Amino acid sequence: MPRHSRRRLVIEATVLIVIVGAVAALRVRGVSVSNNGDPYVSSAPVLVAVAAGLIAARFYPVPLRMLLRVTSPRRAPVGFLGIARAARSRSGALLPGLALVVALAVIALGGTLRAAVARGQAAASWQQVGADAVIRTEGSLQEVGPAAQHAIAAVPGVTHTAAVYLVAPGDPQDANLLTGLASSKATGVLIVSPRQYADLTAATPFPAFPARVLAQHGANTGRGGGVRSGTGRGGGVRANTVVPVIASPTVAATLRKGANQLAFGSSQLTIRLAATMTHTPGLPGGGPFVILPSWVRPRLKAATSPNVLLLTGSAINSQDLHAALAHRLPASLLTSRQAVLTAKTQLPTVRSASTAFELCVLAALALSVAAVLLGLLLSGRDRTRVAAWLGALGMTGRQARRLAMLDALPLVLIAVLGAEVAALVLTQLVAPALDLSVFTGSSAAVPVRPDLVAMTAPAIAAIVLVVIITTAQNVFTRRRTKTGVLRLDEGR
Repeated sequence: MPRHSRRRLVIEATVLIVIVGAVAALRVRGVSVSNNGDPYVSSAPVLVAVAAGLIAARFYPVPLRMLLRVTSPRRAPVGFLGIARAARSRSGALLPGLALVVALAVIALGGTLRAAVARGQAAASWQQVGADAVIRTEGSLQEVGPAAQHAIAAVPGVTHTAAVYLVAPGDPQDANLLTGLASSKATGVLIVSPRQYADLTAATPFPAFPARVLAQHGANTGRGGGVRSGTGRGGGVRANTVVPVIASPTVAATLRKGANQLAFGSSQLTIRLAATMTHTPGLPGGGPFVILPSWVRPRLKAATSPNVLLLTGSAINSQDLHAALAHRLPASLLTSRQAVLTAKTQLPTVRSASTAFELCVLAALALSVAAVLLGLLLSGRDRTRVAAWLGALGMTGRQARRLAMLDALPLVLIAVLGAEVAALVLTQLVAPALDLSVFTGSSAAVPVRPDLVAMTAPAIAAIVLVVIITTAQNVFTRRRTKTGVLRLDEGR
């Protein structure tokens, strides 16, 4: 092994050991205020990209030599010559490739984190609102009647509606789950039309709503066979009907211990647990609650007409919606998920982070363009000389263009592959060490996973840039080779 190769191997091994130490420190210590100013820890993501570049520079000839075995038996020499030249590129030409790996990896990581924040903001807006729009009546006597429901459902952009009766946990009118002779557990209540509510829930990120477990025929399961029918003559609900409910985890735990009496609406219901849900559009914030089917209303002495209307639709016409509310529900409160999401994106921390991200992307883009230009310029003299030789031997313009592409693209493709691998590694490395919830206005954790657009867009842009620059350089080289370049080279 030549001395300079041994020296390079030692230097690269030392650099990789330093990078492994930075990665270990980042995973063990994480990102916190105490070590936020430590450049060794904070530079770990960039160092991982550098490691990917070094590995790509060391092993890039291996796949190219495998391609040489495929192209060597072919009669056309262009493919073999282009790949052979790329496989024997000088070390100086690899430095721009290393810079390209770092730049593309940083751009891909930044785009992935930004996409994770956007998903976290959207999830936080759903958890805060529950639907694309929520209309709440003001005053205990107002209700969302059928006429108002039809008028609002006809607003352009509205895809699903669900009218529910809601008593939030902690409200003075909430229900009481009787747990003993003199004890009870307060709980919120939702009364929904199962099928309508299930259709709306399916248009949201919330878990699917099991409408079938609240079907009226499902209530005919009293213990000991005492209840055979859920309805009496005339469509009423029998007083001894056991009502299936969907409950939050805390209420479900109480029901499993034997409690089955719910005091609500000036009535007392015998209930049984049919399913458990943590979050639902009507109560996106969670808490103790039970969901009752709408067919139980005749059993309740107090009025339980719908007082909340949930809407879904990605393009609800706000002007028409406000007009319908002014006509049908003048004393109501409208909450728009899009307005909540916009407010989250305008937080000072989010705007500052977006500005910093855009500046970093611009810097990385400038570095990528400079790396590509530098790499092509470093190999431009050799490419001009080879083009002159082969032109003298009868190489056509089409073959010259193919040779130029095969000379430049393999190294770029390997650099792109190294950047993609580095970005995937960085996603797994950085995700546990970052708390992105500060950018969402919520305490919920923000998962970080590879984003397809953030991973592929920079790579495609780099390849397109190389194709454009190589084509332009090839045209310029062809013009020069027609005027004495070969003679000048032979006279050296």
